[in-house]
Amino acid sequence: MENKIHIIWHKSLDSTQNEVQRHLDDLDNLSVIAARDQTAGRGQRGNSWLTEPGRNLTASLLIRFGTDGIPALPAKAYFRLNMAFSLALQAYLSSLCIPAVIKWPNDIYVKGKKICGVLIENVLSEGKIASSVIGFGLNLNQTDFPALANATSVKCLTGLETDVDEALEILSGLIVREIVDSLEGDGTGLLSRYEENLFGKGEKRNYRDLLHGEEFEGILTGIAPDGRAVLHTGSGERLFAFKELGYIL
Repeated sequence: MENKIHIIWHKSLDSTQNEVQRHLDDLDNLSVIAARDQTAGRGQRGNSWLTEPGRNLTASLLIRFGTDGIPALPAKAYFRLNMAFSLALQAYLSSLCIPAVIKWPNDIYVKGKKICGVLIENVLSEGKIASSVIGFGLNLNQTDFPALANATSVKCLTGLETDVDEALEILSGLIVREIVDSLEGDGTGLLSRYEENLFGKGEKRNYRDLLHGEEFEGILTGIAPDGRAVLHTGSGERLFAFKELGYIL
């Protein structure tokens, strides 16, 4: 069954994520709220997401599980959303001949610079994820990032302008299909594809333990089934949950 996506554009919003949350009960399933100008965008770890008005893609997708032909999603399998989103973004950029990698858990990097970020907020009910709001910011046509030394965009990489509306239609379809497909089976194939495209996997790099404030050297060897990053260090294997590990780039 084809999943119908409802795209709603706004001229200006504080945050597409906030707008979905404000209308969580009113919006159709698979609604996408997008804004030409986002004045107070939110990123991971409470960071802001700054973007030049009209030049990039800022949007949030609402998806309800266990209804409208979309399979249910156990709360313990929440990391499938991160993996599916990341792989959909990578597929979109690959169609533009841009070789992207995934920086755990779900930032998208190209040549050491960030091109896309995501914020996923879930509503839980009886051990399952009832709904998710997936906010994403993809740098398309902006070429100057005065406050971000490690940012890049499609135009920086290809020299070409991208139609923002068309990009959202294509990308929304890829994201929804990847998420729906990810809900089938035990997720091992999804995890394998995700690990194959991880930034820094198998490389000795410097990291920061955010819980204890220490820097250390380690090798990212993979991802545990619960989404934790697995690193081999001088003191043995260590596992880190989101907000516990920082990259030193």
